[in-house]
Amino acid sequence: MLPRKEFIATLNKEQLIVLAVEKKRLVQLIESDPARFFRPNSGGQREFLSYWDIDKEKRVLLFLAGNKAGKTTGGAILVGERLLGYPLWNREERKDVPFRRVPAVGICFTEDFESHRDTILPTILSWWPRNEIKRIFYNNSNCPSELELRNGSVCKFKTYAQGADTAEGKDWDIVWNDEPPPQSMYSAQFRGLVSTGGHLLITATLLKEAWVYDEIDQPYAQGFTAEIHDNEWLSIEAKEAFLSSLSDEEREVRETGKPFNLTGIIYRKFRDDAPYVIDPFEVPKEWPCFIGVDPHERKPVYVGFFTLTPQNEIVMLSYGLFKGDITAIFEQLSEKIKQLELPMAPRLCIIDPNRGRAKQINNTSWEEVFQEHGYDIILGQDNVNIGHTKMYEYFRVDPITGNPRFMFTNLCRGRGGPIWQLQRYSWDEWVNNRTKTERDIKEKPKQYNKDFPDICRYVAMEDLKFSSLVHGPQIIKTIQPGFRPYGKVVMGGMR
Repeated sequence: MLPRKEFIATLNKEQLIVLAVEKKRLVQLIESDPARFFRPNSGGQREFLSYWDIDKEKRVLLFLAGNKAGKTTGGAILVGERLLGYPLWNREERKDVPFRRVPAVGICFTEDFESHRDTILPTILSWWPRNEIKRIFYNNSNCPSELELRNGSVCKFKTYAQGADTAEGKDWDIVWNDEPPPQSMYSAQFRGLVSTGGHLLITATLLKEAWVYDEIDQPYAQGFTAEIHDNEWLSIEAKEAFLSSLSDEEREVRETGKPFNLTGIIYRKFRDDAPYVIDPFEVPKEWPCFIGVDPHERKPVYVGFFTLTPQNEIVMLSYGLFKGDITAIFEQLSEKIKQLELPMAPRLCIIDPNRGRAKQINNTSWEEVFQEHGYDIILGQDNVNIGHTKMYEYFRVDPITGNPRFMFTNLCRGRGGPIWQLQRYSWDEWVNNRTKTERDIKEKPKQYNKDFPDICRYVAMEDLKFSSLVHGPQIIKTIQPGFRPYGKVVMGGMR
């Protein structure tokens, strides 16, 4: 807005005095209404900030980006526009954009009140017109709890630690999450938007809460991504100094915003690519096939279809989610086996030991049901820690064969399928009775996306051997501790 240094060097004293006065006027103008002069980064930030100008039907906007890509600034500006009722940036071109009624009520969530004090409120004060802010309320820790605008709109400040009740049962016009919320909190926020038809924002670098990325696929949501390099205002030296300080597992997420190496993912080595995922193939007739089952009463019965190679490599061929009564479930199971054209129908079933043994309303267990349908049952071993260790071993790539011992065909892809769940199977981040800096040494997996990972773990724990499944056990002189026979011993082995 001021002339270049080269031009200024040509000015005389009187002209410099005039320029100094103009500079002071511009500084005051910018400080009083900074968003008027805001210019978004090209790409994700600009698209995020202008999307609702065109399509207000999308209820959720997700700006999932690397660090310093302008996420918090974008969230603050969108919330400000909703509560003020007019555009904050590029006003001339956006003056005809219809905005919703005011006054309105908004709420901003982040991890702790210190983040509101040190990041959220300063960002708001950087971009909202100061003359529009009537007053700010603070809690006992001198952190903001509420901001009131002169038009009657209100913005409240809450934390995830306060629980889902702070988001539920309220009528919000806009909800903003700066950094990813727990899934229970997100669900509660949605319920708070039902009566108002309000909107929801998530601006985050996905170092945790992997489920957030999947919301991009929902019909009510729109996602945007950006890299740290999209921020043209950062110096190259500052960026490189920051990125070089990161571990390899953090850098990709913090630099690009792509959640490929999310903190908390249990099987980090696994990826939806070779050598872990292979093309479907015709199973040789001598290879044994079997199923793994995680049964449910109120959810589908999860079934994985497996074969075992002569090198004792496990391949999940496909999967099924079967619903209905017992008759319908086994009809679907039989139909799926026909579709797979297996050389012989599986007769061995490895089943969740907890649900497998549990008696249902008719006083019958899933174990008994599968036995009645001709399956030989192995109740899986439910030691989670040992099971994870076994899976790490099976996912290790053999330097000679170039294969891991546990693979999947690409028929295992699809939302909610085995590959999809394995990429989202993660640890609980914190336990309730510990502080944020104390990790629980007895970590537990989250209760989401665990059905197929559980099945895989049960299968791996059996340490199946090709020779035993095909030819049956030989003469046994001594049964070693921990020996687990594979189903019924019949002539010719499992075949």
